[in-house]
Amino acid sequence: MLAWGFRRLSAALVGLMALFALSGIAGAADYNWKFQSFWQAGTTNQKAFERFAANVGAMSGGRIEIEALSVGAVVPPGEMLDAVKVKIIDGMNGGTGYFVGKDAAFALLADINAGYENPYQQEMWF
Repeated sequence: MLAWGFRRLSAALVGLMALFALSGIAGAADYNWKFQSFWQAGTTNQKAFERFAANVGAMSGGRIEIEALSVGAVVPPGEMLDAVKVKIIDGMNGGTGYFVGKDAAFALLADINAGYENPYQQEMWF
C-alpha cells in the first residue's frame, strides 16, 4: 500500500512537471532538492522513499533530483516542518499528523495509518 501511494505521488509530480514545461516555467533548469524523512536508513519505508526519489529523477529525465535523507540527517524529526519553512531542507516525507499542533488542517492529511482493507477505500477517503 505504501508503494501504491508513492506511485500516485510520482504520477502527480510528473503531471506538474509537464504543466511547468508547457508553461515555460521549468525551462532547462535542474532542480536539486533535499528531502528528509521520518524513516531510519535501511528500513523498508526509507528504501521506498529512496525508490520514489529515483523514480522522480528518471521520470523527469534527470531534471529533478531528490536527495532522500533519513531521519535526523539535517534536523530532528520534530523540526522538519520548520526546516522546510525556512528552506534548510526542501521537503519532507511522511508524518503530517505529528504537526497537527502547528496547523489543525494536517489532521485531514494524517488519516488512519493502515486503516483500510484495500486501496479503493483509501481512494474514496481522498
